[in-house]
Amino acid sequence: MLHLLYETLQIVATLCFMGFLAWLWAQRAQRQMELHRLHLLGRNHLLESFESHQALLDFAATEVGQTLLGPPAPAPLLAPRPRREGLLLIQTGLASLFLGLGLRSTYYIAMNWRAANLTLNETEAWRRALTFAQWGQIGIWLGSALILGGALAALLAHRGARPEPKP
Repeated sequence: MLHLLYETLQIVATLCFMGFLAWLWAQRAQRQMELHRLHLLGRNHLLESFESHQALLDFAATEVGQTLLGPPAPAPLLAPRPRREGLLLIQTGLASLFLGLGLRSTYYIAMNWRAANLTLNETEAWRRALTFAQWGQIGIWLGSALILGGALAALLAHRGARPEPKP
């Protein structure tokens, strides 16, 4: 029964991750669409401000006119934010921790090979279960160490960035 819970949790976690990626993609598409809409609105307002065709042609011949009347440029990349110390370690640690927990949970699935109607002998099932348990434990310990290292790096960077109190 426990293996059914783990499989369900794995499926739910995968679906949540896929939903999060879809949400990120939709947000990016919405930002691009809003940028394009604002560009077209600005271009229409600019075209309405010209009194004659000749003034529009003269403006279009300039470099600024070609830039404003041309197709919209893709959104420029934002300037990189200041690097947060330890964040990469924490992210890698979380990924390793969840991978280790997932491998650890497959230990129980491998031990319940009779319930899954698999034709394995007991020594093969024990060997597979032990392999899953070992890799799961390595992932858990590695993830925990990386998270602690990232938290320590962030703490040390925060303490080093604080101004010294003046006496």
